[in-house]
Amino acid sequence: GVVTIPENRADIEHRADAVVWLDADIDELVARTSSGTHRPLLDGGARGKLEEMQQERRSLYESLATLRVSTKGRSLASITEHIVAQLGSIA
Repeated sequence: GVVTIPENRADIEHRADAVVWLDADIDELVARTSSGTHRPLLDGGARGKLEEMQQERRSLYESLATLRVSTKGRSLASITEHIVAQLGSIA
């Protein structure tokens, strides 16, 4: 919920050289968050709450991101390589 707080967004905008938004789809988020870790925000219907949070936060992430990376179907190594390459071209 960091991006939902205006003061946090201001800090990010003024202090971060680059902001990477790892954009995961709902199916990925449900799979990741259902791995046994207790997540109070998701009690009582993870999919619906994740959809609600994603809808609420999407425009905030878009406004802050220097780089948006879709994680759908990608390995951690692939995502990392992409970010390193893209940030190298931004710097």
